[in-house]
Amino acid sequence: AHNIAPLLLRLGQLPPDDDTLGINGSDDVTGMDDEDGVFAFPDLTQNTKSYITNVFVSNPTSVSASLGGWVDFDGDGVSSSDEFTVETVSPGADNERFKLTWTDLSGVSSDFTGQTYARFRVSTEVVTAFDATGTFNDGEVEDYALFVLPDADGDELSDIVDPDDDNDSIPDSVEGFDIDTDGDGLVDALDTDSDNDLIPDLFEAGPNPSIPQDTDGDGIADFLDLDSNGDGQSDSLLITSDLDNDGIIGDVEGIGDADGDGVINSFDIDSDNDGIADRIETTTDSDGDGVPNFLDLDSDNDGISDFLESSHGLVDTQSFDTDGNGRIDPTNIHGNNGLVDAIETAPDGGVTRFVLADSDADGAPDFLDLDSDNDGVQDIVEFGGVDVDNNFQVDALIDSDSNGIIDSADIANNPGGVDSDADGIVDSADSDFSTEDDIDLDGIANVADPDVDGNGLIDLAVNSASTGGVTPDSDGDGIPDFQDNIDGLNPDDTNGNGLNAATDLTGIGAIINLNDSSSSVTTVPTSVTSPPASSPPTTTGPVGNVQTGLSGLGAGGGGCTLSRDSTGAIDPLLALLALLSCTMMFLSRRRNRHIRGD
Repeated sequence: AHNIAPLLLRLGQLPPDDDTLGINGSDDVTGMDDEDGVFAFPDLTQNTKSYITNVFVSNPTSVSASLGGWVDFDGDGVSSSDEFTVETVSPGADNERFKLTWTDLSGVSSDFTGQTYARFRVSTEVVTAFDATGTFNDGEVEDYALFVLPDADGDELSDIVDPDDDNDSIPDSVEGFDIDTDGDGLVDALDTDSDNDLIPDLFEAGPNPSIPQDTDGDGIADFLDLDSNGDGQSDSLLITSDLDNDGIIGDVEGIGDADGDGVINSFDIDSDNDGIADRIETTTDSDGDGVPNFLDLDSDNDGISDFLESSHGLVDTQSFDTDGNGRIDPTNIHGNNGLVDAIETAPDGGVTRFVLADSDADGAPDFLDLDSDNDGVQDIVEFGGVDVDNNFQVDALIDSDSNGIIDSADIANNPGGVDSDADGIVDSADSDFSTEDDIDLDGIANVADPDVDGNGLIDLAVNSASTGGVTPDSDGDGIPDFQDNIDGLNPDDTNGNGLNAATDLTGIGAIINLNDSSSSVTTVPTSVTSPPASSPPTTTGPVGNVQTGLSGLGAGGGGCTLSRDSTGAIDPLLALLALLSCTMMFLSRRRNRHIRGD
């Protein structure tokens, strides 16, 4: 609802009329709908993390104006101050488009779905978060109805357009919205364990989720089969024990040997041999690449191996990982627990000689932090790599529609391409139409596959490791740039660990006992930590599953790493975690204000 003032500073192009009844969109006086500031809203999903919409403004005045916007994200009927954002409108703007951005909606958006409302106000007076109502001297106010759409898996794709609503890698079209296999009230398309055998559908889907795996060939896909291997024993009976006390049931870990150290995963407390306990990494897939963290050599997909990011220099990672693939070489001596003895305080003790590095002390260990030192620069860039799409992660393994086919081979991302067998893979990359091998059996011929062996390693990626260089350390202080907020000599750093003496920590925290289920793991986040607000924006869409060739997680193992450690020894004092103060930058904008919103 709005009332007019003599100056025609307005939203959109049409001059406003006087809506004396204050009814949104009724335009009682002229019968003409003058609310033309917003043509259409982008999809708004429940629990959204951020939001952007365009608003058109005409400002015939000679001074800047202020454009404020409120969206009732939680559906409580109130235009709250935390639902507000503002932008400056330049003088002379003629139906010009301005982008309103809500950058951080954590704690603001909610589970609410359904109709909600947005309000926009423009004025040469200053518009603040508390000006959704009240009288201003000029400008216009417009209100709009829009919908908060359901998003079952929280990937910020509404269920209406999301091809996989429960994010289990199996397309909704395969699972179906009219089937509830286990009778738990959730249709299979929204159920992450459709047969209720306690094994997630993600793990039972197989290498090609579009055609889910059927291990025993009985015509029932494993994710729907209570006895998927046909041995006469229910799958749920196989997972009642955790043989290595790592918090992951044995049947999920499987009888494979992912790291090739001779200890099968279900008895190995470090199944991928990256020096981080499975109990800490868990089955979470932080980077959405289809490989759970306990098998992923680069859990945040920043191009730096978890092993290199974890020890903060207390372990000479290059001597343990001579080929630079992110996995401790199997030639290193280990005991029955699968953890290399040399990084334990005692053989088979399960206690490492280091605590997980958290360089910026933000609660997210570096192996899950895309900006480990919180300096606003991507770890991948500080490690000597490139980030063309500016999403803080490696660029090659992208599956924007999360259908299990990387974009470069997906017919949906290749306009004009041909998909003769309708399997979603463009013929030019399809192994069915190529003389090239398909080593990882993902349907993509080796010549078109950036990850030929399906282990998550981008075969031709470029960074300091793949080019044979050392880990960048610009100031030569022994702290890699990606963990060093102060990439230069610091006279106040009395012990050379990258911290000012006044804020330096005096201890490194509790030692983690990998055999002790009570050791602290609750602070390890279940997803990749986003970069700080001052950093370039990250991609909000899902990162697709291209980790094919992991049969039940037991036989293959895999992960994504592009890293290699530096060649020089690193100062042992670097066990101290870096606690760096981050200065929030506030952009001062000249804003003026608005008219009346009833």
